[in-house]
Amino acid sequence: MSKRLIALSTVIALVSVYVSFFRTPSTTPPPSEEIRVRILEQHSPRALTIHAAGQIELLNERGTPTSTITHDPLSAVQITRQRGQLRITAGGQNVTASGAVVHASTSALSVAAEHADIQRAYQGKLVVYPDPSGPQGLYVVNHVGMDDYVAAVVIKEYGPHHIEGMKAMSVVARTYAMRKLDPTKPYDVVDHQGDQVYKGLEGVTADAKQAAQATAGQVLTHDGALINAVHFASSGGHTANNEDVWIGGPQPYLRGKRDPYDQGPDYITWNSSIGRTQLLNVLSNHVGERVTSVSMGPKSVEGRVMAMQLELANGQTTEMPGTQFRAVVTRSEGIRSLRSTLFVMQKSGSSYLFEGRGFGHGVGLSQVGARTMAEQGRLYEDILMFYYTDVRLEGRQGAATLAQATVPAHLPPEIANDPFLRMEMEGRIGNGSAQSDIYSPAEVHAQRYSQAPQATAPAPPRRAAPSRRSGW
Repeated sequence: MSKRLIALSTVIALVSVYVSFFRTPSTTPPPSEEIRVRILEQHSPRALTIHAAGQIELLNERGTPTSTITHDPLSAVQITRQRGQLRITAGGQNVTASGAVVHASTSALSVAAEHADIQRAYQGKLVVYPDPSGPQGLYVVNHVGMDDYVAAVVIKEYGPHHIEGMKAMSVVARTYAMRKLDPTKPYDVVDHQGDQVYKGLEGVTADAKQAAQATAGQVLTHDGALINAVHFASSGGHTANNEDVWIGGPQPYLRGKRDPYDQGPDYITWNSSIGRTQLLNVLSNHVGERVTSVSMGPKSVEGRVMAMQLELANGQTTEMPGTQFRAVVTRSEGIRSLRSTLFVMQKSGSSYLFEGRGFGHGVGLSQVGARTMAEQGRLYEDILMFYYTDVRLEGRQGAATLAQATVPAHLPPEIANDPFLRMEMEGRIGNGSAQSDIYSPAEVHAQRYSQAPQATAPAPPRRAAPSRRSGW
């Protein structure tokens, strides 16, 4: 048999495993209290070393368990690739299988990913199989309880701050996650800025667990549907309408408003400088034609740049959405080069100077503002009702059946085919999630809250019942 036929048969086998092992068994929704998180995707792990007491189910190409291995915490479980299958060393045995489910009987799973220098602890179970997208990688999905997932997201996206702010963030994280539950796919969310940052038990505190448990099952809805609970670091004093930032029609619960709670030195004002030649080269590489000049286009009422005007060498002028402009620039120059679209730009010699306010897209909940409100004694219900308009706080299980897609549609090809730009235009970057050059508020805000208290902003009236509608 030729090498080409062997390679083709290997690919077909991997795809078969992918379809049967993960899609076919998922004809019924996962339990409402569980979420499936694809972990370590950005690190492309080639080998895993796992410590925990428990069992490993070995699966065939149809995803059916064929045998079980018992493992103890003193001996490591090692999983690698071998000719399109998993090679598993555990309990004194060396076996191969199409897939594996690793269970922990009494404690969390301690996972080390070789080639990535990562070691983390995860609750729940791990489902592992060969990554069909490459010849060496492993595809790893963590099945974890929803409250455990929410607590882990809160500590990375928001940080260990006031408990009421952590409760608000718990509801936001859970609402986002429950909208993503999809039994037709092999996982629900990823563990990075593509969805919400999740690193297992890393950094999880008692307060984070308490916030998740105190709000267990609570989600935000509008007209009976789960909302797109987007959030970001700092509004710069005014939140934004979703249609002023992203492609798509207005969402009644994502309305911009003056934000007196977004206080502090971190993001209120910022400035940066980018060399003229460098900026024009970055834009030229993106649009595929030489850009000779760039200028400000229309702005929203609060001053967010809705579009930038690009002059091309052929004499034509083209318009680039403000959020896309920010994504293109920050991907090249770093997230702090353009922290938001709430900026003004001017030429100065051989450079473009930017002065702005806020950090992130500005739609939905401001994490800096949520922190301030919590410090001023506001309840988590107050925080949520201030930042999301005309919503209800409801306790639900299995709320994935309510999800209605409201992400922007009809993205231009140059955005739809670029994962970074697509996440930015759909509001999944700048929402406080961490990335190689995007810092999570839990990390960036760490020093802010050790400073003197900020001036108290006017507090909204308290809400007597969490489920009341809000028109703020």
